[in-house]
Amino acid sequence: MKKDTEYNIGDFSKKTGISIRTLHYYDEIGLLSPNKAFHSGHRIYVKQDIITLQKIVSLKSLGCTLAQIQQIIKHTDSPTSLIDMLQLQKKALEEKKDRIDLSLKAVNRVMTFLAQEQDVSSKR
Repeated sequence: MKKDTEYNIGDFSKKTGISIRTLHYYDEIGLLSPNKAFHSGHRIYVKQDIITLQKIVSLKSLGCTLAQIQQIIKHTDSPTSLIDMLQLQKKALEEKKDRIDLSLKAVNRVMTFLAQEQDVSSKR
């Protein structure tokens, strides 16, 4: 490598903990497109690619699909727009949590009802 801030795919994989196969896939779908070495065509990753990959991993952990992440990265060129997007994602997750909480309450009510009904039927 010419510079300490450039990484081949193997070194980048080791540094980030992301498999080479995943890095190839991200490149294939245009999610993380490293530079290509002019003479060999090998992928060359730089410090900015680490930052982009951190965004990808963070957004995946929030439940975003790769297609959503691609749109977010493409359209969020400033920290403010990324914060706005994260606020929307947070709101969506909170709404999903509320729906799950309601479902859990319903399941618990049915389980309680069935347990009480079983107690009544066993006393006959």
